[in-house]
Amino acid sequence: MRLAVITSQHRSLRQAAEPINIRQSTLSRRLRDLEYCLGSVLFEQTSGGTRPTIEGQEFSKRRNASSKKPMRLLFGCPYLRTS
Repeated sequence: MRLAVITSQHRSLRQAAEPINIRQSTLSRRLRDLEYCLGSVLFEQTSGGTRPTIEGQEFSKRRNASSKKPMRLLFGCPYLRTS
């Protein structure tokens, strides 16, 4: 879940992947998994980079506001961690 927040801040998959030492393809795959679990598209690819959708912005706001509290929506999703 923190990957979505980091991607929102950097607005680029490449730039978001660098400081957390993962490959861009791994980040992309994990974000797709998150979107699948949520049933929402969180990011869109544009010529200027990666931009959060309205749902992505709301997700990041909720995640930042309750970073220690597990999100019930994600319970049981095998791809995600709460940290």
